[in-house]
Amino acid sequence: MDSNLFSDAGEGPNQITINGESPIISNNVMTDNVLDYMYGYIGGTVIEIKNAENVTVIGNTIGQAMTGILVNPATASGTITIESNILTNNHKEGILLDTPVQLIIKNNTISQNHIGIDVYAFSSRLYFNK
Repeated sequence: MDSNLFSDAGEGPNQITINGESPIISNNVMTDNVLDYMYGYIGGTVIEIKNAENVTVIGNTIGQAMTGILVNPATASGTITIESNILTNNHKEGILLDTPVQLIIKNNTISQNHIGIDVYAFSSRLYFNK
């Protein structure tokens, strides 16, 4: 999936759900997956990775959601590479790692999120590169 615009999804749940295979998600703009609700914010995740292996998320702009990228509990495998993305203005996490997979995070700009990277499931296979 390359060079698309995803916008104004409202309250979600997700703009992209990766459910199997080994896709490359690149050069997309994905924004506005959240609503300002009477009691706070409601919305979804921009990219949810589950039941997949060897996924690459590269060169995307991801913002204005609850969570930018979610690696889902106990279902993703292989190597997940998150590289050269802009993750900004997400109301919860820029990246939420919720399963211990091999994850490479490098050359991203992660700013103005409530939490930049939230690691719920620690793995010795988590690599951060500049």
